[in-house]
Amino acid sequence: MDKENTMNCFFHSEEQGVALCVDCGKSLCKACAEKYEISLCDNCNLKRNEVSKKLAIKDFIPSLILFIVSFIAILFLTNTSKEQFPLVLSRILLSIFAGWFLAGAVWGLIYTRSWFKPKKVYIKKTSGLDANDFFKSFGSIARIFASVIVGPFLMTIKFVKLIITLINAKKVTNSVNANKTESS
Repeated sequence: MDKENTMNCFFHSEEQGVALCVDCGKSLCKACAEKYEISLCDNCNLKRNEVSKKLAIKDFIPSLILFIVSFIAILFLTNTSKEQFPLVLSRILLSIFAGWFLAGAVWGLIYTRSWFKPKKVYIKKTSGLDANDFFKSFGSIARIFASVIVGPFLMTIKFVKLIITLINAKKVTNSVNANKTESS
């Protein structure tokens, strides 16, 4: 077989290619193709990694802003200027908890939107409130209650996902950089 008909690895020209990078189409040898769960070159893996990191950060920013605003508001509402340390510390902890709780409640409202779709009940209209109004009000109250219960857990899950994504991104970057150093 002549050299023009064989496909060699883009990164290791002496090795024969066995797979193509699913993102850019570069030829990969067996060692390169088996580095990741799917056939990806290091550059495309870094690009995917950056995108997932940016999405995780972008997803958490609203939570962080809500937390900071809630924390500051509650901290200032509970004036801590001339108190002893244990009271100041307890108010700071209360502000952290309340900020987490309030920011989580907003995420809970977003998440529980699909849980409480209003059902149309057809009852003969009369003057004043009818059953439809009652069910809408009850659904809204139930949704707010559910969001307050579910929201702080969602906030925690989003925070943990962010941390895991950032840790994994750092590992991938270090691994790719180590591979580049070894092959140089």
